[in-house]
Amino acid sequence: AKWPDYPYPHGQQQLRQLRDQVGAHKLLWGTDSPFGMSMWCTYRQALDFVRRHCDFLSQDEKDLILGGNAAKLFDIE
Repeated sequence: AKWPDYPYPHGQQQLRQLRDQVGAHKLLWGTDSPFGMSMWCTYRQALDFVRRHCDFLSQDEKDLILGGNAAKLFDIE
C-alpha cells in the first residue's frame, strides 16, 4: 500500500482521534525505523510530522508524545 503524500493528512486525523480518545499523556512517538514510516519519508520528516504538521496539538502535548511520556514510563530524568 502506498502512503499519501507527506505530511500524511490521514495520519494527522488518526493522531487527533487518539489524542481525543485516550489523551496525549498515553501516546508515544516512534518511527518503526528502519521499517514503516521511514520507507516513505526521512527520519527528520517523521519527527516533523508531529512537531510542525500536527498544529492541533499544544506544545505541552507534543512534548509528552515526543519524549515526556517515554521518560515517565521508563523512569528517565
